[in-house]
Amino acid sequence: MSAKYTGKRIQFIVLSFVICGFSFAQHVPEETKVTYRDIDHALLKVAQLEPKTFDYAANKGRHEGSIVRQPYGFALENMREVFPALVSQTTVADRVGKNLYRKRSMLTVNDAGLIPVLVASIHELHAEIEKLKAEITELKADAVSNVRREK
Repeated sequence: MSAKYTGKRIQFIVLSFVICGFSFAQHVPEETKVTYRDIDHALLKVAQLEPKTFDYAANKGRHEGSIVRQPYGFALENMREVFPALVSQTTVADRVGKNLYRKRSMLTVNDAGLIPVLVASIHELHAEIEKLKAEITELKADAVSNVRREK
């Protein structure tokens, strides 16, 4: 099996796990009582986020010293400040020998948790656009009636 094929297979497995994980996370048994609340001030919160691109150097393993690119994301400190519930601590195992692993903890961001907030902010933008359209229509009607009165 080539390394290229293995990489694609691993990416597929991880992606499948992520997709399945999200679908399981959204399933709530009928007997569970759930209270839903609207997401308030979503647009203000999203506006506080600072999108970034990342380049970081791998410091362990066979990729040591190489630049690893994560195209888009958010600075951890910024995300923790705006959406603290989307930042969590996880434990990962780094391989340090043939059969030797060292556990370390790291903070991770649940980017998928942003999706409902982004949708709520889109709804807020849509409501604002509709309000502005109505104001424009009203101003146009007033302008037309003023022109007719002047004649």
